[in-house]
Amino acid sequence: MSRCLLLTIAFLVACAEAYEVPVSAHVSTTYNTLNIGTELRLACEVDGFPEPTVYWTKDGQRLEPDDRTSITGNTISRLAISRVTVSDSGLYGCHADNGYSSHSDNAQINVQQLTVPAKCTDNPFFANCDLIVRSRFCNHKYYSKFCCKSCVEAGQLDPQLAEAQADQPYRKK
Repeated sequence: MSRCLLLTIAFLVACAEAYEVPVSAHVSTTYNTLNIGTELRLACEVDGFPEPTVYWTKDGQRLEPDDRTSITGNTISRLAISRVTVSDSGLYGCHADNGYSSHSDNAQINVQQLTVPAKCTDNPFFANCDLIVRSRFCNHKYYSKFCCKSCVEAGQLDPQLAEAQADQPYRKK
């Protein structure tokens, strides 16, 4: 909102101009399909004036934070759901409203049962696989070989690539 004062010889005139910027919301995600047990992360970039309030929905039902669900931010609102299950599949919506206008955007998310190839195993003798997963080293050619199962289960290594390479280390093409 801007305010201007205009001084004239005879009197003081105050004028106020209110600016409204329509609300926009855009959900971004790098994936639409997740494996069971991984984390869902969605970001929603919101714009508008006055600053809009934001809330998230799944299949039309409003989401509230709980032990698995975290919602943070307003201008860039982030939704995170840990340890996803098949029941977390659905249409996720980011809704923004500032009292003058509103807008929403959606992302369809699918959670699938994970199938780890038979030859994709962990070898704790050569690597601490929990540490490899936490450090996000699963695409390293050495660790992808010795921590294949843990990396696939964490969603950091594609099961089809792991199966195709069998006992060979993961190699980016």
